[in-house]
Amino acid sequence: MIQIPLLRRGLRPAAALYSAVINLRARLYEKGLLKTVKVNPRVISIGNLTLGGAGKTPFAMRVAELLRAQNLSVAILCRGYKRRSGGRGAICLVSDGKKVFAEASQSGDEAQLMAQRLRDVSVVVGSPKWRAAQWIESHLQVDWIVLDDGFQHLKLARARNILLLDGERPFDNGEVIPLGRLRESPHAVQRADIVVLVRSENSPPEPSIPGQLKVLCPSAELFSAHRKCIGVSMTEGGSARPVEEIRGKRLLAFCGIARPDQFLGDLRGQQLTVAQSLGFPDHHRYRPSDTRNIMFRALQCGADALITTAKDAINLPPRAFGNWPCFVFEIEMKVNDEARFLQSLLT
Repeated sequence: MIQIPLLRRGLRPAAALYSAVINLRARLYEKGLLKTVKVNPRVISIGNLTLGGAGKTPFAMRVAELLRAQNLSVAILCRGYKRRSGGRGAICLVSDGKKVFAEASQSGDEAQLMAQRLRDVSVVVGSPKWRAAQWIESHLQVDWIVLDDGFQHLKLARARNILLLDGERPFDNGEVIPLGRLRESPHAVQRADIVVLVRSENSPPEPSIPGQLKVLCPSAELFSAHRKCIGVSMTEGGSARPVEEIRGKRLLAFCGIARPDQFLGDLRGQQLTVAQSLGFPDHHRYRPSDTRNIMFRALQCGADALITTAKDAINLPPRAFGNWPCFVFEIEMKVNDEARFLQSLLT
């Protein structure tokens, strides 16, 4: 978010032009002047209004798990941000739900995380997404496609449009790019069938926000969801174990995600001792120089161990820290009133 008043005034025309173009595009799709592409599998789109950090990946994983629990066949479709498996138009089957076929460099970190964690759920990356959805329809026998980060991808028709909003600041500062973090005007919430307010388990949604959303999108069903810690694992693999096992240890926390403050807040919410924290750009692929710096800083602050996110663990090289213990903070997304949420998905 731009703070300098003079710079903000200079960027306001650019923000107004960007907003006008985005709004016009949405209206053209709404009126049918721009045509959508339909596929036979039912599409559930999951997206947000702001740049990064809404919890789309764990939420998409939870939706896929809920559908699989109903014996429905599911594929998750992602863009595969920062992947190296080809240019525009390249489609990559990351996993068929039983075997992972692509490495993180080919799939992107978020798709790789999904492929490693989900069983009996196919994961596909491709761009443009409507063409990748057609590929799924032709090559995979699935009932449902979960479209990750699809709210602005209007060309692909969907059965359900799910919008994730931050439960504390759903529209950030209210400004679109480049003055703020909004991809679209707040009025875009009117396209949503389901709105989910997302916060950590330690920070419930702001009480006034549901009422505001009912005014903006009265027909949308409203839910809330929270990130829940399910334990810690090691970067080398293995099952999660209770987070209580590392309470009392001095930890150096590092991450390359859009909202590092959420990660640190979740650690402190579990009464973990963060001696120092290091931040890297979102989707950062760690080099030897990065891991050496992390270990050096850990020694400086007297840390007993390192801790990071599951997405960052995907981006670390094998045995990145030698004998240094590096824990992975494992979370899952839980929707409050999941029975009603599932019914809303299926109807």
